[in-house]
Amino acid sequence: MNWESIGVLAEIIGAGAVVVTLAYLAVQIRAQNREARMSAMHEISEAFRESIGTFSDLEKADIIMPNLPV
Repeated sequence: MNWESIGVLAEIIGAGAVVVTLAYLAVQIRAQNREARMSAMHEISEAFRESIGTFSDLEKADIIMPNLPV
């Protein structure tokens, strides 16, 4: 093997490493996006539960919505 063939082999290995790295980054970004969506949905549902919880206390519910027929 001469230096030219060693250089070509090194370029092929380097190109393969770049492709593998890009694939790995794509998988990581996809996982991070999924986690961010799940976190946002959790925060929304938690805030919704807290806001609905206000109506479970009868005294607070009467203050918020007075004069409702029972």
